[in-house]
This record gives sequence, structure tokens and C-alpha cells, in this order.
Amino acid sequence: MAGSALHDHPTASRRVALGLLLLVAFVLRVWNLDWDAGTHQHPDERYWSIVTDDISAPGPLEYFDSDSSPLNPYRDRDTWVYGTLPLFVTKAGASFLADGPFPAGAMVTIADGLGIDLRDDGVDAFDGGYNANLIGRLFSAMIDTGTVLLAYLLGRDLFDRRVGFVAATLLAFTPLHIQYAHFYG
Repeated sequence: MAGSALHDHPTASRRVALGLLLLVAFVLRVWNLDWDAGTHQHPDERYWSIVTDDISAPGPLEYFDSDSSPLNPYRDRDTWVYGTLPLFVTKAGASFLADGPFPAGAMVTIADGLGIDLRDDGVDAFDGGYNANLIGRLFSAMIDTGTVLLAYLLGRDLFDRRVGFVAATLLAFTPLHIQYAHFYG
């Protein structure tokens, strides 16, 4: 009878397995998040950091005037070939965590305690400007972990749960996805 407990609740065991797979995928994507020790080694990521430092929150009407909007990446740079959503989300998230109220500091403390490199000797290793890249990398890791879940859902809906789980497992351990999740942008 004890052996049949797993068979009585297959949905629960599948959910636990998927949850563990997503946790492993996330850990692989945030492991050594500060891989360059704050030196901005990757040229594209360094450019993102420069532009992140350039932009700021606009006034309510200023947003719609792209020539003067401080959120416009073209205002200070000749070119910007990347999308702005990751830029805006990272700027807002990093500014909130760096300058925000108590809950933001608690979130950074929890993340740092879990091994996500957001602090260096107890001091935040990021800010809402040039050094927002750690928060951008954290968002990249979170979004890429979401793609693992998406691979599961697509495989499950197109074929069956086993195919979905195999697809999610393969994606969770794909080195290129893990590498790209370590970059801001």
C-alpha cells in the first residue's frame, strides 16, 4: 500500500518534479551572477550599462515627447539597436532595490543570502545607473527560467507531459541558455 501513494497522486509528484527542475534551472542561471566582478567585461553589456546610466524617469507629459524624454536612449546616443523594455525594467528594478523602502532592502538581503551575488562585503554591488547590470542579469535569469517552463508547457500541450518534461530538462541544462542568462540585455 505504501508504494501506491505515489501512484495515487501522480499530478502532485509531477508538479514537484517540475518545480525542482525549475529551481535547478534558476540556480544554474544565477550561479556566479557577478562573473566579471563588476568590471563590465562584455562590450554589449557595458554599452547597456552606459545607456542605463543615461536614462531617467520622465515627467508625465515629457514621456510622450521623444526628443526631450529622459527615457529615450537616442537622446544621449547616436544609435540604439536593442529593445527598450529590458532597459526600462532593469532601470526601474535596480533603482527600486537600490533606493527603495525597507522591503526592497529585505529582498536584496534574501537574494544575497541565497547566493545570488548582489552584495559585496555587505554593500550593494549595484545601483540604478551604470552598475545596474547585476539586476539586469538577475532579470535575464528569471526570464530564461520562464522559458524552461514554457518549453514544458508547449511540449505537454503539443504531445504529452513526458515530452514536455524532456524538453524542459534539455533546455534547463543547455549551456548556451545558461551562458546567455548571465548577461544583462
